[in-house]
Amino acid sequence: TALWTGSEILYWGGMDLLEGIQINSGERYTPATNTWTRMSEEGAPSPRMSHQGLWTGSEMILWGGDDDTGTTNTGAIYHPETDTWSEMSTEDAPLVQFPQVFW
Repeated sequence: TALWTGSEILYWGGMDLLEGIQINSGERYTPATNTWTRMSEEGAPSPRMSHQGLWTGSEMILWGGDDDTGTTNTGAIYHPETDTWSEMSTEDAPLVQFPQVFW
């Protein structure tokens, strides 16, 4: 997932093609200073690819995708101001995520 916040780009997750593994790490790129900063991994969602991401105006929401066991219905919220993650509730969550439209 790559999302523009208005001042930086947040990159998270995906697949390491050289190693053939899914990842659960991310970076923040700030064009104004041409710098990269590693995102916290504490509390981040499990490694996955093909997940969906959304910028709310203050947080990045990640949901679903495929992990090492198949399709997952879990997600997390990244808070850039504090560089922290919050787990999302899975109660009554959809079982399979193939959204055709972004929220």
